[in-house]
Amino acid sequence: MWETANWQLVVMVVMALIIFGPLIAYLFKTKAIGKAEVEVGVAAFTAKLKLQSSERHITERDFNLVNLKDFYAESDIGYIVRKPISGEWAIKKARFSELLEEKGFTKKVIEFFLETNIIENPDENVHSLVIRKGAAQLIKYTAETIINGRSLDLDIIESALHGGQEIIYDQVAVLAYGKDKMKRRIGLLDLFLMEAQALSAMGPKRLHVNSENTVFVVDCSAFFGNIEYNGELGDHIINNMALFQENEQYLLEVFLTYVQSADKPTKVWDDLRDYLSSFRVLEK
Repeated sequence: MWETANWQLVVMVVMALIIFGPLIAYLFKTKAIGKAEVEVGVAAFTAKLKLQSSERHITERDFNLVNLKDFYAESDIGYIVRKPISGEWAIKKARFSELLEEKGFTKKVIEFFLETNIIENPDENVHSLVIRKGAAQLIKYTAETIINGRSLDLDIIESALHGGQEIIYDQVAVLAYGKDKMKRRIGLLDLFLMEAQALSAMGPKRLHVNSENTVFVVDCSAFFGNIEYNGELGDHIINNMALFQENEQYLLEVFLTYVQSADKPTKVWDDLRDYLSSFRVLEK
């Protein structure tokens, strides 16, 4: 029996190396591991993000002293984030499936996401919070759409999104996955690697990890050419990035989404950057 268990362990290690080895090698090659501060975003819309645990975590004492006039504190989960900076921004809780439906995913794809999620019953066990500005915006991919010079497979996009288009908001979204509701026990690194692969279609992947292995970032921000934005064909910067942290009970994923357009004030990006920078997780 010991030999069987030992053999299964060897197989699991080998499979992990096959699946994650190239990605981890990539992180070392690009010097993405061990960074204390990284730059995220593209072109004129970039931000410096500190990755040290001391910058990204908050002690229980400081958590209890947070100024609730300026910060939203989720005591049941253990995180804080800056409250809406002005009345143009709204903050709300949302069900996991609601976020998928808003995106414009087809029913078949939503069912797949819910069934294959790492957590049982995502609508009940994934806690979601969004801070967003303004009305929904519409992105439509075309046969000529390119991402940093790379063309898209329009058939795949149209099979996942109604009409090959998606609803998008300028927003920060916080997803908290309850560890006790996981279908299988996974760690923060596992979630980071899984999401890095899943988010690759959103644009180039730039992966960053701090030296303490407590903060991970996937940056998919890119220049999109020949894409319809609110009915007009043009070129736009779309910033998509995800920040990963954890505490004793939750794995947390924070998404930032921003679409550049000529008529949008740069303060929208500045506010989003401030929200992401303000996010803190209660220490483990």
